[in-house]
Amino acid sequence: MLSKPDYGWSEFQICDDHAYSLSYLTDVAYEWLDQAIHGLQTLAPFAVHGYCEPGRMVCLVSYYTCYVVFEADGGWGEKNDYKDLFGVDLSMIDFCRALYHDISSDLEEWVRWDLHDPADDDDDEEAQETRAMIIERRNEISEKLEQLRNLIQENEVSWTPHHCFF
Repeated sequence: MLSKPDYGWSEFQICDDHAYSLSYLTDVAYEWLDQAIHGLQTLAPFAVHGYCEPGRMVCLVSYYTCYVVFEADGGWGEKNDYKDLFGVDLSMIDFCRALYHDISSDLEEWVRWDLHDPADDDDDEEAQETRAMIIERRNEISEKLEQLRNLIQENEVSWTPHHCFF
């Protein structure tokens, strides 16, 4: 669903027909994990989004279907309009599983999503600050991943087409 991050960019592909390059303007790991955690805690649909430069992608994650809208950026004075609008048969629990897998599989790249290499810093103090930010970010994302994993395990037994989870 999410490709391995590369210098603040990741591709979001929820189906074979559509893929969106998400930019560093959205902190995908933080924001998407927070939304997924909230969705599984409350059992309410949630939305994730990303800036594509140009355009914006919004994915509404509902109980048994995800709905994607891509809004094109019009230039100054031009009309903004959606270019894609479609649904995908992917349940909330499966979306959360895929999100957990994609971020945990490439954790170090997500930790450094929009951070530079400490070796590029001008002095030792700057490098120490960057390393501290990396450690803090790794810990925070790891905690969110653990929380999401636990919520997936709690909810997956009742999340089938034959059971109601309310």
